[in-house]
Amino acid sequence: MMDRKTDYALRAAVYLARHYCRDRTATTAEIAEDSGAPRKYLAHILLALKNHALVGSTTGRGGGYRLMRRPELISVAEVIDAVADDKQTVRGEREHAGAAVYRVARDIVNSGLRTAEHEAMSKISLAELVSSAQGKNP
Repeated sequence: MMDRKTDYALRAAVYLARHYCRDRTATTAEIAEDSGAPRKYLAHILLALKNHALVGSTTGRGGGYRLMRRPELISVAEVIDAVADDKQTVRGEREHAGAAVYRVARDIVNSGLRTAEHEAMSKISLAELVSSAQGKNP
C-alpha cells in the first residue's frame, strides 16, 4: 500500500511529465490543484524531488517547477525513493522470543516484497504512466 506522501509525489511527477514540453514551469498551486495535495505539504514533496535532481525550480515571477530530465528517463522508483522515509524505527516494549522470530520473518518477507516492487517500478517511466493514464499504450 502506498502512503500519502508517495502518492502525492507520483501525482506531482506525472503532472510535470504531462506538461514537460511547455515553455513555462508549473506552479505549486497548479500542481496542488491537479493532484489534490495540500500546497504546504506539496512544497515539501517538491523539495525532496528537487534534492534528488528530479525536478528543478525557478523563483520569482513565472517561477515554478519542471522535470530535470525527459519523462521517459525518470522511473517511478526514482520518485518513490526521493520521498521515502528511511527513518522508520521500531519502538515498543521487550518482545518474547516467539514474537521476535515472527517479526524478523515478517521483516525478511516485506524486504523481499519491497525489493521486487522496486525492481518492477524501476522499469516504469513517467512517460509510460502519462501514456497509460491517457489510454495509450507506451
